[in-house]
Amino acid sequence: MSFEHVGDVESLLRSDRVSVRDLHAIWAQRQPVPDPDQRKKADGVGRPAPQIAWLQQDIALARLFTRHALAQEEFLLVWDAAREILRLDPADQNDPTELVRVRMDYASALTRLGLTRDARSVIEPCLDPRSRPVLGRRMQFAILLQLGDILREESQHVAAKATYVRTAEQALGFYQRALALDPTQLDALVLTAAAAFVLGEEGSALRDEARSKARDVVTRVNAREDDEGPSLDTTWARATALTVLGDVQAATRHYELLQTIENVTTAQLAERRYWAQFLAEALGQPRDLFKSAFPPLQLIVFAGHLPDRPGERVRFPPESIEGARESLRKQLDTLQARVGLVSACAGADLLFAEALLARGGTVHLVLPWSKEEFRRTSIEPFDLPGPPVWQPLFERAIDGAATIREIGQVYEPSSDVGWEYMVEVSAGIALYTARASRLDIQPMVFWNGFPGRGAGGTDSTYWFWHGQLQEQPIIVQPPAVPVDHDSVGTHEPWVRRCERSSMHQEVKSMLFADIVGYSKLTEKVVPEFVGAFLGRVAQLIATSKHAPCSVNTWGDAIYAVFDFARDAGLFALELAQLVQEGRDEWLALGLYWELDGEKHPLNIRTGLHAGPVVMHYDPVVRRLGFTGSHVNRAARIEPVTRPGEVFASEEFAALAELGAEIERRRQSAGIGHDTAGDEGFVCEYGGTIPLAKGYPGRYRIYRVVPQRVLALEDLARAQHDSYCAESRMRGDTPLTNRSMRPWEDLTEDLRHANRANVADIPDKLRLLGYELAPSHGMRPSEIIITDADIEMLAMREHDRWMAERRRSGWTFAPKRDDARKHHPLLIPWDLLTEPDKVRDRNTIRDLPLLVERAGFRVRKIV
Repeated sequence: MSFEHVGDVESLLRSDRVSVRDLHAIWAQRQPVPDPDQRKKADGVGRPAPQIAWLQQDIALARLFTRHALAQEEFLLVWDAAREILRLDPADQNDPTELVRVRMDYASALTRLGLTRDARSVIEPCLDPRSRPVLGRRMQFAILLQLGDILREESQHVAAKATYVRTAEQALGFYQRALALDPTQLDALVLTAAAAFVLGEEGSALRDEARSKARDVVTRVNAREDDEGPSLDTTWARATALTVLGDVQAATRHYELLQTIENVTTAQLAERRYWAQFLAEALGQPRDLFKSAFPPLQLIVFAGHLPDRPGERVRFPPESIEGARESLRKQLDTLQARVGLVSACAGADLLFAEALLARGGTVHLVLPWSKEEFRRTSIEPFDLPGPPVWQPLFERAIDGAATIREIGQVYEPSSDVGWEYMVEVSAGIALYTARASRLDIQPMVFWNGFPGRGAGGTDSTYWFWHGQLQEQPIIVQPPAVPVDHDSVGTHEPWVRRCERSSMHQEVKSMLFADIVGYSKLTEKVVPEFVGAFLGRVAQLIATSKHAPCSVNTWGDAIYAVFDFARDAGLFALELAQLVQEGRDEWLALGLYWELDGEKHPLNIRTGLHAGPVVMHYDPVVRRLGFTGSHVNRAARIEPVTRPGEVFASEEFAALAELGAEIERRRQSAGIGHDTAGDEGFVCEYGGTIPLAKGYPGRYRIYRVVPQRVLALEDLARAQHDSYCAESRMRGDTPLTNRSMRPWEDLTEDLRHANRANVADIPDKLRLLGYELAPSHGMRPSEIIITDADIEMLAMREHDRWMAERRRSGWTFAPKRDDARKHHPLLIPWDLLTEPDKVRDRNTIRDLPLLVERAGFRVRKIV
């Protein structure tokens, strides 16, 4: 689709139904908002259609765009669009509140992508009374509810109970603030009831509050439905309230009614099923307690036979096409299929896409190489003389697909390795697509049960999902065709000989790194660069357990090859950390460049990609080397990476996701490796951008960051040791202060209090204007905390401690009695003695030390 002017864009965005393909077409023709980011310039590619400045001309259109993209669950497109829209100056807008709404859409997308801390930092500042524009009650209410959703989502993904409790408390607090702002809103009442129920223990005041509010929900729903009839909101509210009240049968009936609501979407059902899981757990029941009340909400990952060509073994002849079409239709009807991910090869793939689209379902296409090359290799050769069968189906699949991904192959794979790579990258994409959309994953194959004609085919897909991911694919049998059993018996599996040429293809992960500032060094410090800087890199390669299997350097460039994506990601982070932590040494050695009188030590930019490469013996340098089109692709990522960071391709992210999921499932089955103490990494979406040096196309890029969590147990122990040391300085003894015991001798109640304290670290930092950064930030010791900050946070810490103690059943008494849970300090801050206030102030002063001990850096909240 092509647009001529902003009116065409507006007409489509203001229509009732906008497809994902429409959104991508609009976005492709926008006139970009300039990016102030000072990265090495990436060469763009020519655009076939004129650019339209609809972003700059009408902020309302920009917000319509993100709203449509969010409704279609195109979270990556929301990310791309919102980041660009928010570069606009609010002062230039007729309605700057539209930019706030874009922020809200952006935060929703970040939440679904798992970036909850980023999501919170995007919208929470909008509630600051000093922020502009000043928001009305309705927008404040909406933001409070969204912040509650963000914190509720975050609470479900933390391992430590203390962190879970603290995060869930904050979610409840936002819901309560929203309800106080507008007590008439049903959604605020429902969410407050549900959050209180999940957080509270049986018999607690929170559970009583939850049930009281649930009864109010039922009363309000009855009144509204008497006037307006049932709706999605009222039916869900009643189901939630009945769950809180413990009436599982009635709740199940109302969850079942959700799918009967007119125009209800798969996304809406999946979201409500997702949150019903946590209510089920709060009831002490399995997470899937209400699963049967919902329709099957699955991402079906499909693979099937190609059509037979003359001279090939009979498997899928032309006369069986109609039978195959009917078999697939019936299977999708049985599954109530809604969403599928498939390639678009001639044969079963296209029949699957046709059947799913006919049901009104959503099709995600994954093409292993460019569309036109794919048409030439995987569609046209299968159309026999006469009216074409597969080319029209291919065009309809392309036109009807919600999304189309092109994996970074240039041409059809030349070996089994390339085909296996396609299967695994597609599986990785399917895993994180299903997770973001709250869908179950269900592989399906159209397969005759016999070995295939080569790697990467239907049988490879079946055995990969069955063997590696322990998922049982649904098998759709092809229509019966005559089988020459004698012929089948002669097709023995090919066994590779033990000898083979050094020149062969393997899937590898590749790292390209460039030293930022090297070209600005003077000649006299080159020896220091080689001896000290590269010496440190060499030492890392020699000692890291994630070291590459091959490495080469060209001046300031590093090219390394790894067997596994996990090792490549972890080594890249180790390399970035080495350079960051050596900043003082680089300055002392003169390894810096100056700008405006400021010295900038050497930094590093790192790009990662994974794909099939040709391993060969290089006769020039007389060593093994790796080459191929994927090496070129990897080299084009590094120049667009921000200094100090690690960027990666979507293929790398997919293989890393797949490897992590396989290991998780193996550990669940008790057969995985013991990775205790190993830190992993996550691939966070970083935008769709062109690569360097005119590399054709635009590509999804991910930021590789360490997967670190606050080591609550270690930090809580360290804080307790610090408390004991301070108490001794004040003259306390174990006789006068029963908390002055070794950590192992503390009651579980007091250990929990210490854990709750350190679990509050992220929020204390947030109030100081900082957030935790796994890497690429400032040292916590560089945080400047004023006396006013210390006093404010100390008062807040005392209030937090009192709330935590009261939840645990403690009450005020003039004399402390741990057995009876009596404590003399359960009093307002103003009534504390000065020594007791000093203790809370010291807790705040020690905050940077604790954060640094956890291995984190921090960054300013923008």
